[in-house]
Amino acid sequence: QWKTLYLLHGMSDDHTIWQRRTSVERYAASHNLAIVMPGVNHSFYCNELYGERYWDFVSQELPMMMHRFFRLSDKPEDTFVAGLSMGGFGTWEMGISFPGFFSALAPVCGGGMSWRASLIGKTPVWAFHGKLDSTVFVEESEKMVNAVNKRGGCAKLTVYPEAKHDSWTPTYSNPEVYEWLLSHTNQK
Repeated sequence: QWKTLYLLHGMSDDHTIWQRRTSVERYAASHNLAIVMPGVNHSFYCNELYGERYWDFVSQELPMMMHRFFRLSDKPEDTFVAGLSMGGFGTWEMGISFPGFFSALAPVCGGGMSWRASLIGKTPVWAFHGKLDSTVFVEESEKMVNAVNKRGGCAKLTVYPEAKHDSWTPTYSNPEVYEWLLSHTNQK
């Protein structure tokens, strides 16, 4: 059964961004890692009041379908989530809403409801942000990481001093990020 990484795209892109601008395929192939890249338009990974149920799709329906169609591990220690910008917010929310379901989280230039961040518990988080980001300010990641650690969690933040909003290029081009995610396999 395959370990699984859910990759959540940002507002300015769609699910194809990962194949177009990162080396994710190379890392997936070399680590026997299934990559699930849902497309949720500009939903912010939320259900619409009168429309699509994007959160329900990503958090419930999609994992169920993927397990039916593919030989994916259903163990939390083999399941990871990462995302950029809007997907960084989605990554934080997945960790908050489903504590213990993921082995590790890697949000990039995201943020969220820091008063709920402690719900992530002991799930390791490695967040990334550009210091010069004027789209999502670096303080968003700082608040989330600090809130997790304040309650005894395990979160760290890498800030790229010269980066603006595009802090995903150095992050997802770095093999250490994938190694870090996978290093948490079988540690539960």
